[in-house]
Amino acid sequence: MRTLTTVLVCLVLLAQTVQGQVKARSQTFSIQPPARPASLSATAEFSEPSGNGYLDAGEKGTINVTVANSGGTAAKNVVARLSAEGSTPGLVLTDRVTIGEIASNASGTGMIEVTALGTVQTGLLKFTVEVVADNNVKAEPKSLSFSTLAAAAPATLAVTVEFSEPSGNKLLDAGEKGTIKVTVSNTGGSTAKNVLAKLSSAATAVGIDFSKSVTIGDVAPSSTRAGQFEVSAFDYVQSQTFSLTVEVSADNGVKADPRPVSFSTRAAVRPAILAATVQFSEPSGNGILDPGETGTVTVSITNTGGTPAKGVIVRAKTQVDVSGVTFPAVVQVGDIAPTASGTARIPVQASETVRSQTISLTLEAADAGGIAAEAKTLAITTRERVLARDTAPPDIEVWEPVVTASRGVKIVPSDSKFATQSSSVIVRGIAKDTSGVAVVTINGQEARLSTGAEGFEFVGEALLVLGENDVEVRALDRFKNENKLTFRVTRNPETLAERRQIPAALFKGQRWAVIVGISRYRSTDIPQLRYADQDAQEFYKIMTKSIEEGGVGVPKSNVRFLLNDQATSTNVREALTDFLKLAIEDDYVFIYFAGHGAPDPDRPKILYLLTHDSDLNRLAATSVKMQEIQDALRDYVAAKTVLVFADACHSRGVTGAVATRALAPPELVNDFLSELARARASTMTFSASDVNQLSQEDKRWGGGHGVFTWYLLEGLRGKADLNSDQMVRLGELTQFVSDNVRRDTRSQQSPISSGNFDINLPLTIVTDRPSPEKR
Repeated sequence: MRTLTTVLVCLVLLAQTVQGQVKARSQTFSIQPPARPASLSATAEFSEPSGNGYLDAGEKGTINVTVANSGGTAAKNVVARLSAEGSTPGLVLTDRVTIGEIASNASGTGMIEVTALGTVQTGLLKFTVEVVADNNVKAEPKSLSFSTLAAAAPATLAVTVEFSEPSGNKLLDAGEKGTIKVTVSNTGGSTAKNVLAKLSSAATAVGIDFSKSVTIGDVAPSSTRAGQFEVSAFDYVQSQTFSLTVEVSADNGVKADPRPVSFSTRAAVRPAILAATVQFSEPSGNGILDPGETGTVTVSITNTGGTPAKGVIVRAKTQVDVSGVTFPAVVQVGDIAPTASGTARIPVQASETVRSQTISLTLEAADAGGIAAEAKTLAITTRERVLARDTAPPDIEVWEPVVTASRGVKIVPSDSKFATQSSSVIVRGIAKDTSGVAVVTINGQEARLSTGAEGFEFVGEALLVLGENDVEVRALDRFKNENKLTFRVTRNPETLAERRQIPAALFKGQRWAVIVGISRYRSTDIPQLRYADQDAQEFYKIMTKSIEEGGVGVPKSNVRFLLNDQATSTNVREALTDFLKLAIEDDYVFIYFAGHGAPDPDRPKILYLLTHDSDLNRLAATSVKMQEIQDALRDYVAAKTVLVFADACHSRGVTGAVATRALAPPELVNDFLSELARARASTMTFSASDVNQLSQEDKRWGGGHGVFTWYLLEGLRGKADLNSDQMVRLGELTQFVSDNVRRDTRSQQSPISSGNFDINLPLTIVTDRPSPEKR
């Protein structure tokens, strides 16, 4: 089109003013050329969401059309049309899109949606985009092409499982950990996303544990991936077969067929465990071995372990020589299979001249490997031939207390004199009778009897009041013939010595202490105690108080104090070894324990101190063997003087008003403590009770203490200064504690001290002496 030039036209107008003057006046205006029409150009671009350049089956893409107007006028009613070259099966699209009016030198856009159905096939599609507006204004057509991609075949999963275990015997042994390997293959045409394998059991799996799921991840077509489950057998698992199921699934509901997997477990093979029972019989049926008679001791031995007991024998022995009675020392039993029993019959023959006595026969059963049953003791009574009824009463001799320097002097009632400041006196002696002694009493209380070489030895206790006390010993034989012996004991009041200052320098060497108190146990199978931790706390206080203040003078830095959850097996072992090895020869070591003790269920003679983390099913691994204390004192502790206080003699729980502390037979514990004391030249063990007794705790002792610990504390606070020299010595302490514990428990509990120790060893000094009436 030809461009018109704007012409400026000036018109000169003449006008005559009122004054008759003529002036020229001008005016300017523009002449515009005709407007240019709209001019359109277009672009078209295909896009799809996956970004792979293909319109996949089930996918929706777009054709974005951009139209530019470079003309001088607006393009009205712009429309973009889409036409395909050929058919488009499996494709859904719109054939046009209205863009609307596009101003001069402006642009407009429109979008055409293209959807590929699931039936679309793979191929190349070609399209033409035409843009038109009113007045037949058009853009140059644009060609466009893109490819479609047919739907891939879905993922198809196949699974194999394989069980393996480390020993190679194809059995999951007790305590062993195996694996179940899961291999997943994808034979389909698309990737299996987020493949997960799950392991389950239809029934409760007792004795094993296994991981419940394992992530395999994505598995591409024609590829394989694997994962594995861990399977553990507990120590208590039984021999059996377990059947489990492996289920594999992926996203979009893709699953494999469930695969079963089974394996067998094998229970732990326990060693032979022997238990014995004994029974005595004799021909007459009266329970007494008469002269010339042969009885039979039947020992039944059961093997409750998992392996045979080879070459089992039974040994029979007595503690003292027995006259008039014979029996074989060893009887062969042979092999005993698991869960089976064997029997030994031991003939016991009485001679014609046998005397009346009670034989304590000990029977020990063991196999060739040293595995032994708990020894059994059987009392067999023999009776001498009696020609006539016995009418003579027993003879009584009292050996203790004595009135001369030599022991064994018979006390004659008419001239015996004995004085003491103690609240009780131990009475020992012997009763003799041809027909046997039935009972001995001391001031009406039955004494303990044991068979001696010459007769029946007795021991008992007589409580004393201040002043004169008559002590009467009575003995009856089996025909109820009675004899009695009476002697007098004077109890004098305690006297106060002159008060003087005791220099702390008297106490040579440093002092060390390991103090353990456990009332609260982690395992609910262990009975909880009430005051053991409180006992340990009070013992710690008096141990760490300075000697000048009436304490024992152990520096706090020299104390390992373990209370309740701090008293683990690891911490107790560390205290007895690494900690106590810091003590040198001239030092003093105190060891205090309040809590439970227990025997090994398979080896009853092996004893343990139960620590906070003890497990009754795993005592060896979670408790401290009492033998370890002896080993620690021998191998780690250089101190010459070691004092062990044990308030842990032992029952099976906490019941009734007065509680007791133990899970082990008390005789085993006290036997061990005696052995411990003999293990070192300067070791004393002071245990809470005698054989077959229990250690009691109750509120009546200091508001909540064990009776043994309560009087131990009271004695160290000054009440054990029996000779009033303002110093508590070791011998005074043991006497004070023993007297008061026996009195308070009516002799149901008698503390026992054993070992080679100096009774004059000073422990502390008395800074505030109680008055005699308060002691």
